[in-house]
Amino acid sequence: MGYFSGPGFLWQIGLPEERAFLWDPKAGTTAPLPGLGNLPDFTYAEGINNRRQIVGSSIPRGGFFTSAVLWENRQVTDLNTLIGPYNGWFLSTADAINDKGEITGFGVFVDAANPFGPFLYHAYLLVPTH
Repeated sequence: MGYFSGPGFLWQIGLPEERAFLWDPKAGTTAPLPGLGNLPDFTYAEGINNRRQIVGSSIPRGGFFTSAVLWENRQVTDLNTLIGPYNGWFLSTADAINDKGEITGFGVFVDAANPFGPFLYHAYLLVPTH
């Protein structure tokens, strides 16, 4: 698990594409992990547990900032879709996951009473409810 820079969509104009991958040590192969659909596809894998759940970040479609993501069975989920809308949080990175599925990372909290700032950058802990 990790990410690399190399030839991709932007390579033609001199910019590398960065892509997360999963390495299979038994087969000696790597498999790219999908992003949230933006081109170029920038994804970053940061943590993995014994259940092969992987966390990291991806630039979402139409976005400029990374969103925290979870990969399970090579399917990507934006963690922001799991915390409910309009709660003030935007999860930008996921850095670690344990075998219980608890995820830590960093996000931005925006106070609804003052939506233009200041924006508070905080660590978070997500705990599965199922």
